[in-house]
Amino acid sequence: MELTQGQVAEEMEWSLSKVMRIENGDVSISGTDLRALLGLYGITDREVVAHLMDDARTSRKSAAVSAGKTGGGRPWWAESRIRGNLTTPLLQYVQFEADATAVRQYQNVLVPGFLQTAEYASAVLENYRFDLSSESMAARAETRMQRRRQVVERDDPPEVLVILDESVVYREIGSRGVMGRQLRSLVHDTNRPDGHVRIRIVPFAAAAPIALFGPFLILDFEEEEGAVLYRESHLTDEISHTAATVSRHRQIFERLWDLAYSPEDTAQMFAERAEMMLQETSLDK
Repeated sequence: MELTQGQVAEEMEWSLSKVMRIENGDVSISGTDLRALLGLYGITDREVVAHLMDDARTSRKSAAVSAGKTGGGRPWWAESRIRGNLTTPLLQYVQFEADATAVRQYQNVLVPGFLQTAEYASAVLENYRFDLSSESMAARAETRMQRRRQVVERDDPPEVLVILDESVVYREIGSRGVMGRQLRSLVHDTNRPDGHVRIRIVPFAAAAPIALFGPFLILDFEEEEGAVLYRESHLTDEISHTAATVSRHRQIFERLWDLAYSPEDTAQMFAERAEMMLQETSLDK
């Protein structure tokens, strides 16, 4: 069923401005309003309704958190320059991430977005996402810095567990200087006083079919809310709430975590590699 904003407003007995604010992401939608709206569109599948209700609940909680941190302003992802340049799954993901109590990520190619330095993020986008417009690149770069604030640097941070393939440490992104400073930043993150960021590297010699696993993230929440899985490739990305799919990826994560170097050995590898690359940069001057 396709309805105009005016038709929705008339059927729901809402003001047109309310419909527009909800559609634009300027305000979150209540559970009561969402159920009524789903009824209007004839959406009755229980699993679909449950997932949408979960999304709405998390969005409301995340918006409240962000509004409190920005002096009552809109959450950063609601800004048109951001919202208009992110995929729908990624836009949903960053809202979930803001309210997560635990973040687990596996990355076999690059440093995770929320751990990237600004210059590393720019180099990644320029070299790996050259298909994007300059406006979209800027929005993606800003998104990564905002995610860093909401995952790594906030006052009540989630538990962050990250697994990297060893190749990530040796893959030079941007330049030796850019890569060296990125690795040094990872050392700083792993040494934070609260210890909420733990990173492990899966060594080349590990008996794990690394090539079969693409990057993925798992988010957990309070009150036993359903976990969220986010998967991404160069061509597409997706959000999944399906328990079996999340469980399978959690098992993969735990298997790789057990095969990886300890967080302490990983931090030492970051430090040694960073020092070497930065020394080489100095010698080139």
